[in-house]
Amino acid sequence: MKIKQLFASFTLSLTVFSSVVAQSPPQQDSTKQEQERKVQEELEKKSLVLLDEVIKEAQSLKLPENRIYIQASAADLLWPHDEKRARSLFKEVINSFVEIVRKADYKPQRPTDLSLSYAIRPYNNSTNPEMLAWMRAQLRQEILQLLMRHDVKLGREFLRASRQSANTTTANAETMNFEIMMDMQFASRLAETEPKQALEIAQEGFDKAFSMGQQESLIAILQQLQFKDTEAAAKMAGDLMKKFRSENLASNVSMFNAALRFLDVVTQQHKESSTQEQTPSKNERPLLDEQSLRDLVEMLASAALTKNKDSLDDGGSSDDMNLEMMQILIPHIEKYAPSRVAALRAKIKEFTRPLNPQEQAWSELSSKGEDATAEDFLRLAAKMPAEEQGAFYGRAARRAIEKGDLERARQIISEHIADTEQRKNYLEEIDRHTLMNAVREGKLEAARQTLAQIESPEERAIILSQLAASAAAKGDKKIALQLINEVRSLVGNPPENATQFIAQVQLAGTAASIDAVQSFEILEGMIDQLNAIVAASAVLDGFENRQQFREGEMMLRGHGVINGLFQYWSNDLQLLARTDFDRAREATERFQRSEMRLMVRLSITGGVLSDKIKVTENQRRHSLMQVLMQQ
Repeated sequence: MKIKQLFASFTLSLTVFSSVVAQSPPQQDSTKQEQERKVQEELEKKSLVLLDEVIKEAQSLKLPENRIYIQASAADLLWPHDEKRARSLFKEVINSFVEIVRKADYKPQRPTDLSLSYAIRPYNNSTNPEMLAWMRAQLRQEILQLLMRHDVKLGREFLRASRQSANTTTANAETMNFEIMMDMQFASRLAETEPKQALEIAQEGFDKAFSMGQQESLIAILQQLQFKDTEAAAKMAGDLMKKFRSENLASNVSMFNAALRFLDVVTQQHKESSTQEQTPSKNERPLLDEQSLRDLVEMLASAALTKNKDSLDDGGSSDDMNLEMMQILIPHIEKYAPSRVAALRAKIKEFTRPLNPQEQAWSELSSKGEDATAEDFLRLAAKMPAEEQGAFYGRAARRAIEKGDLERARQIISEHIADTEQRKNYLEEIDRHTLMNAVREGKLEAARQTLAQIESPEERAIILSQLAASAAAKGDKKIALQLINEVRSLVGNPPENATQFIAQVQLAGTAASIDAVQSFEILEGMIDQLNAIVAASAVLDGFENRQQFREGEMMLRGHGVINGLFQYWSNDLQLLARTDFDRAREATERFQRSEMRLMVRLSITGGVLSDKIKVTENQRRHSLMQVLMQQ
């Protein structure tokens, strides 16, 4: 069983944190809460001191991208505690980022001797310009998201300041689309507090948003504006109406759908206004007056009636959606353009052709959605042409697996799946689900029976770690510790490969909720090896063109195996920081490289200064996937 398949199948929690708080008298609860408050205050105080050291030491980093990332992350953590300093730090981040992209002058070279170029390039110790540009674009996006959370105006300032050099390669549609998308996101956030400025931003990017297919973003902003500033909302509605008048809705499906969405927003406001007992105030302007609303309905009706059958049949899924939109349009036409109803119903009937038996069967099965059973798929398979039956028998087997009827799945595979390789794959999937169910339910003996079929001790270790987590969640600490000790005997110490490394880190994460001391011991025992791995990688990087180091410094936002292993390890130490902050901090001192030291310190301060239990779990999954996909 491959490690990638294992990870794909076993998406159970990598760490489980649970606590059962017994009922106690109010006075005891109050005392306990006061004690917990004091502990949290002390933790935050220590974390802020360490964060201050991180901010100062970040200045010593060679790579501006690393320095900017550390500073931006630190400002994000610092904001709730010292907004003034955090804002100043963010401004420094903005200036630094704009400066590095302004200096970048990447012009793709086309050497005359391509064979020589490609012979030398793998051993070139400089970072690939395209990769560097991509990394900077990713960093820019992360900074934008942080600023959007704290200060929309400052984020908008950064967006504009960095826009000209946002991509050092030739601008493309994807880049332009991102720029417009961010503009619209900022406008959406501003609509809550400064609707007039939000309107200004939306109007500034109005035509570009339409050209990039982001009409829905504009309509979403309109919805927010109508609750904050009806005058601004009415202006934007007028602009949208003008735009829809200038478009050929019959030939542009996305525009037709956007206009229909716009109609829905407008009619909803009219509906709410008509049900109000009191007369709306003069400040509650309608998005569209009655005549403009009727004009919009007429435009949509005319577009729907202009469609011909050939264009619908040839148009594929987009036109199929258009037919659905035509049906949705009927209630609006009945109210605002009743003279068009008969013609539109006739048009819909004209477009609707009878389904053949296979299409009819598939339509009926699709309508059941998740309620469809394996037997439903078997009946559909019997109606399909012989060359298509295999795929539907496979779906029947998989649906039986999903429903937990593994014996029925085996029967379907035995009777209907003739291909040897496909049969093997489906049977392996059944085994994985059997094991997954045993892990989820904490059935140790059942899991062990399936585990015996897995040859790799590392893979068995990963599954046993999950069983330990399941046992811990059920409060069976004795079994959990027994499994943890068993895992430690299976995994090499020190780890000899990435799979063993992952198994040990996962074990540490599982142990964190059961025995923090043991979890610390596991992670601390891996630091020297991490130092050695990174040092060796730094030497090999230039020879193998791995692009994980530049100017002798590891790129913290890189996506190589080493970055993934390091991030995965760091996330587990973050989990332990709340248990013993001083010990976690001491562990960071053992990292030989300053960039690694800073990254881990930033991680443990984040574990205290922000509520990151769920975020950390997602990070651990992401970094684990990142490592596994490169094996």
